[in-house]
Amino acid sequence: MGKTNTIGVDLAKNVFHPCVQDSRGHILDKIKLGRSQFKHFLATMPIS
Repeated sequence: MGKTNTIGVDLAKNVFHPCVQDSRGHILDKIKLGRSQFKHFLATMPIS
């Protein structure tokens, strides 16, 4: 994955859909995560 600039999150009742973008607005990753997976996802994202 390239250098992350923005993480957008679509919130639902039981799942989260993060969308990771670079500084140009290109989508690097889109995934569907449960609550515990989402916590792990944020904790392991590199600081940009």
